[in-house]
Amino acid sequence: MGAIDAAGAVRARIARQLLGARAFDERLGHITLRPHQATVVPLLRERLRAHGGALLADAVGLGKTYVALAVAQGSRAPLVIAPAALRAMWLQAAARAEVAPPAFMSVEALSRGAAPDAPPDLVIVDEAHHLRTTGTRRYAALQSIAARAPLLLLSATPVHNATRDLAALCALFLGDAAFRMPLGELQQHVVRRSPRDVHNGLHNGLHNDVRNDVRNDVRNELRLPRVEPPRPLGLVPDDALLLALAKIPAPVPTSDGGVAQALCAMSLVRAWCSSDAALRATARRRLATAHALTAALEAGEHPTRHQLRAWAYADGALQLALPGIVLRPARADGAGDGGAAARARLLDAVRAHATALARVVCALAGPSDADRRRGIHLRRLTVKHDGARVLAFSHSAHTVRAMFRELRDLPGVCALTGAGAEIASGRISRADALQRFAGHSAGAHAPAPPPSATGAAQARERRDAVTMLLATDLLSEGLNLQHASVVVHLDLPWTAARLEQRVGRVARPGSARDTVHVYAMSPPVSGEALLRVDERLRRKLGAASAAVGAPSVGPLLWPSPESGREVAAPSEVECRERVRAMLRVWQTDHGRDHPDLPLQHHSPIAGSVAAPRAGWIACLHEPGAPPFLLVSIGAAPSTAACAVAEALALAEGPNGRVDSSRIVVARAEVADWWQSRAAARLAGAHHLVLGSAQREALRRLDTLLSRTPRHERAALAGIAARVRTALTEAPSARRDAQLAGLGNTIDDTAWLGGVDALAAGTERGVAPDGVADPLVADRAIAEPPVVALLLLAVEEPPPIP
Repeated sequence: MGAIDAAGAVRARIARQLLGARAFDERLGHITLRPHQATVVPLLRERLRAHGGALLADAVGLGKTYVALAVAQGSRAPLVIAPAALRAMWLQAAARAEVAPPAFMSVEALSRGAAPDAPPDLVIVDEAHHLRTTGTRRYAALQSIAARAPLLLLSATPVHNATRDLAALCALFLGDAAFRMPLGELQQHVVRRSPRDVHNGLHNGLHNDVRNDVRNDVRNELRLPRVEPPRPLGLVPDDALLLALAKIPAPVPTSDGGVAQALCAMSLVRAWCSSDAALRATARRRLATAHALTAALEAGEHPTRHQLRAWAYADGALQLALPGIVLRPARADGAGDGGAAARARLLDAVRAHATALARVVCALAGPSDADRRRGIHLRRLTVKHDGARVLAFSHSAHTVRAMFRELRDLPGVCALTGAGAEIASGRISRADALQRFAGHSAGAHAPAPPPSATGAAQARERRDAVTMLLATDLLSEGLNLQHASVVVHLDLPWTAARLEQRVGRVARPGSARDTVHVYAMSPPVSGEALLRVDERLRRKLGAASAAVGAPSVGPLLWPSPESGREVAAPSEVECRERVRAMLRVWQTDHGRDHPDLPLQHHSPIAGSVAAPRAGWIACLHEPGAPPFLLVSIGAAPSTAACAVAEALALAEGPNGRVDSSRIVVARAEVADWWQSRAAARLAGAHHLVLGSAQREALRRLDTLLSRTPRHERAALAGIAARVRTALTEAPSARRDAQLAGLGNTIDDTAWLGGVDALAAGTERGVAPDGVADPLVADRAIAEPPVVALLLLAVEEPPPIP
């Protein structure tokens, strides 16, 4: 095995192997990266080189923007893709970092088919969850861009509905194979830390090269306020209106659409659960659509969705188009008695739908008692939390405006929607509204007051301050509003991720208050209906927690009697961060192990540590591949992050007695595992999940070989082996795009030569772009490359004399 060392030296060797050295400039202009930011930059760079992409899912407030700018150092043409509202934030961050502002493209422009002015060499996508839907134009556009450049995704809430969201994001750089990968493989491409992880790491002595005063400053900045569980604000149930909504006849679809009665009813109920104003606006819009359909059908034509847009609806008024001009002439299959009868049936259906909608609109005419009660709840909160800043969110601009009408007599109330901001005295700019509400907190994007501000000016500033901000969900991303301490959900969104984003604007590191209070308006429906909404959110929250970890902003939902006592198991992403944190402790506690000596040249060492359970921890390092840990604690050897974290936690004890026979047994178990892994590689099963382009190329290769005469196959053996090796490597969107391009080559010989040229860059651990690929290993190694082995020994107590 090699030298027998103390447990501390073995732990230090393992830590150095896994963590490597930090070698980059931690200063970005006026910005000095915090320790937790500095440690992740080399990791992300390695992921970009090895896999072509990575997802940084750090919790809100940990500075993902500056981490991304640090990763982009050295890039010639970085491109940032983000919601348009974040353009100013990125420009300001680049100015503070004293780096050239990266090219910026909004997600909205991407949806309209825009393309970068110049090919980027690094793409950074902020709020990446906006691009998780595969069928959209923006997703296809980003796929095309990411096929030619590494992709760094940023999102604190990448999973909104199901783990498929994570697969869709990873597919942008892994290719379509990501949709068939198990969750554990996808999680290897995610890096996520919470403020508590970082704060605890500093408390446990990480980053000893940082001065104590700086470490204390960082702890204070990362102090996370306590988030109270949401408290429901009840409304009077109105099951009669809910029944009326459920009984609305099915809408008549356009000629190129389908019937979605359940979706129609759900959208009306969702609007009603937000406010009567939102329901009234939604019902009026659907009623206008029904009137437009009626006009078209009466003119003898069933319109398409595009034709229906000619009937413009805005500000409560429907502008009727001229059917004879807008619509196509009647089709031949629509003529005659059969076509007339079909149109008559459609007319009856659309008129019944419109009549039911009109009844709902009439029922909602006049002042709304439910909206008045919502306003009363908000008024009481301003009294209960006197002096606190209140941030109230809704998915509907109609709800925001309705609450503003109820509260505009109160001082300091402002409504902020996509159309702008409004206070009692009139309209103001969005930046002005944020400045009045957030003061000079980071992310408010407003200039600080001049030092010469007079007392009168300061008094005027206090008088004009916004203390309650009613906002749509457009404000739940990209801003730091930690001066607020009360969050109100005026309605429940579709996803728990949106709840986390709302609370995350306030419950941020460095919050001005120790406690954040959260309230939620209860839907005006029965308890049974409320539980269905609650269960849907809990299901989506559970999927997100399993994929990337639990929310970092505290409880998002009120306690559940069935699951309130259950503690969810940590995800692989969370366990991986725990492993890195423990390894940093090992590295700093026991010194650095020959920092100038190349890691691959270390002689293997072994040691033993006293532990409550028996087992072993082995560090393996193949040439050309990243090192990894293999552990065994009473079960089969495993590389899973949670199993590794459990084993590392057991290995914190003092030196134990080294038993040579146990070293032999552990080495044998490692060798058995290694041989099984090698056998799977030889069988081609080490990457069972391949992209569609890889599978198609393998089929073409097999077909080509089967058609080749036997006496010519020997000449193709070498090139065929190289090509097969390249086609069975880890999936990559960039390689898929290259293979797809080669797939258009008609001549088989030319195609094989092209794939062989592609394989030439990968067979020795070099990607097609010339960058070293640590995933490709030398498969000729027969013995497991163990560089350190730590035994976990249960020490028996000495006998009692």
